[in-house]
Amino acid sequence: MALYEYSARDRGGAFIESRMDATSPDALATTLAEAGITPICIAPARVRPGKAKKKFELPWRRGRVGLDDLIVFSRQMATLTEAGLPIVGAIQGLADSARNATLRQALLDLAESLQSGRELSSAMQRYPHVFSSLFVAVISVGENTGRLDESFREISRYLELEQETRRRIKTATRYPTLVVCAIVAAIFMLNLFVLPVFSDTFKTRGTELPWATELLMAASDFTVAYWIHMLVATGAAAVGLRTYTKTPHGRFVWHRYKLMLPIIGSIVKRATLARYARTVAMTSHSGLPVNQSLEIAMRAVDNDYIAERVGGMRRAIERGENLTRAAAGSGLFAPLVMQMMGVGEQTGTLAEMHRHIAGSYEGEVDYDLRRLSDLIEPLLVAAVGGIVLILALGVYLPMWDFGK
Repeated sequence: MALYEYSARDRGGAFIESRMDATSPDALATTLAEAGITPICIAPARVRPGKAKKKFELPWRRGRVGLDDLIVFSRQMATLTEAGLPIVGAIQGLADSARNATLRQALLDLAESLQSGRELSSAMQRYPHVFSSLFVAVISVGENTGRLDESFREISRYLELEQETRRRIKTATRYPTLVVCAIVAAIFMLNLFVLPVFSDTFKTRGTELPWATELLMAASDFTVAYWIHMLVATGAAAVGLRTYTKTPHGRFVWHRYKLMLPIIGSIVKRATLARYARTVAMTSHSGLPVNQSLEIAMRAVDNDYIAERVGGMRRAIERGENLTRAAAGSGLFAPLVMQMMGVGEQTGTLAEMHRHIAGSYEGEVDYDLRRLSDLIEPLLVAAVGGIVLILALGVYLPMWDFGK
């Protein structure tokens, strides 16, 4: 047999690039066609198994595996395993076509581990920076139930929803962030370069100045005298805050504070709870017990404060309480959500009910994100208007007095 690399499309039209052993290109084409995969191009492999292709990669992307990479990997693995291709060959092929160096190396090591007899989920646990505990748990269930293709497809859908939520949040907050940064930069430049000119003119007059002018002159004098100290203090505060938020206590405090921010906090909380509900739905559907689903959800929510509350729910369930009562004790969920949990427990449709809860939260987040600019814009307009008013009063009132 020889190793061939091929490009093809699956039944859904998704593009696949991989490699496989076969006696000839025609035999490989026949195997792929029988599996429902339409080959586009088949050629002898140019890289030996286990060797990764060297591809250019931006320096800041090295060592980091993004959602895009994991989504593509999950989709392709779902298609290849459903087609009945050997999992070792599928992973080796995907490793050779992977664009991310870290993911490529992890996949090559996975293939080696599988060849030595290790289970896929067990091998994935060795790479927590690539495959999350949620990813590993769902794959483990797929291995044990013989539905590995469904597990990969489920995890790809979850990652797609997560990616879409992050994209919407970034898009919605980009405009307000840019406006606030522009306001701060404009105030700093005015105080440093423009207002000192007016300040010298007003001081030579020796007359009493309006309060707005006194305020502007004091701010300008302070900025001119201590602008270096201000920059150093701002940088030190940013570094100190970042360092503090990386400690367990600081991270917990920051995550709790984020949920209390006006306007943004409510959106962040519901997006996090949607991630919790989606995780519980997926793991429960895969067959995991509720306490294990909650343990995985603790790591998936990416918010230490909510994770601590979910951990309290898990401990309550282990003491014998049901999920609805445990959820009520967490203080995270609205009464309607707890009613939905109760119905799911009573009817044995906990996974489906959590999927509905996740959809409800995601719908609310999507609506609020679309309205975010409308909610924040009046505040930004008021802030800019107040700054312009003080500048106008401070600069023009003395000039009118001089003209009398």
